[in-house]
Amino acid sequence: MSRPLRPTGQTPEANYMKWVWDELNKQFQNSSTISVDRKSNGYSWNVINPLPGGGSSPAGVRVLTFNYSLGDYFTTTENVNVAKPYKLRCSIASELIYGTPVSYSYPHNPSGGRGTDPLGLAYLYRVATINGLFVENEGVCPQYIQGDKILAIEVPGGTGVGTDVADYGSVVPVTWQQISTAQAWTRFADQTFGT
Repeated sequence: MSRPLRPTGQTPEANYMKWVWDELNKQFQNSSTISVDRKSNGYSWNVINPLPGGGSSPAGVRVLTFNYSLGDYFTTTENVNVAKPYKLRCSIASELIYGTPVSYSYPHNPSGGRGTDPLGLAYLYRVATINGLFVENEGVCPQYIQGDKILAIEVPGGTGVGTDVADYGSVVPVTWQQISTAQAWTRFADQTFGT
């Protein structure tokens, strides 16, 4: 099986993916705890014989259990904070997609900390405004559900994500990064949902 080529480009996203590629290449090469399978729709990472209780493998990989979603990270039942994949983070206010400006708002996110959201849409729903003209409601699909298993890797230098001061009394660096996900922001078919 051949590895995918190292990403190119100088955008923040490209630099992040180059770092992930370098880390995965370095961490998982000749690893007895990780297997990589080429699938028709991408690559599948499998943890082989994880330590009992979701413990850390020699490669710094853990299988954790999703508990609660926050802006740029989520909590697990093992009390480990895990950074979301870059594109799922709620700190993205705007980006340029194929030359078209897209801005995002997150109307259901509390202004600080976990807060409350009667609709259950906090950190899982956003509004995208495309080219200043077209507006669409988007949600994370499939949604993270309590009990979902998450594959994460420890990032010794940190992920660039920190906890909310309202939750921990200060900003605590998040040192774990989700490395396997099926989630993506998806346009809702029902554009009145969540409004």
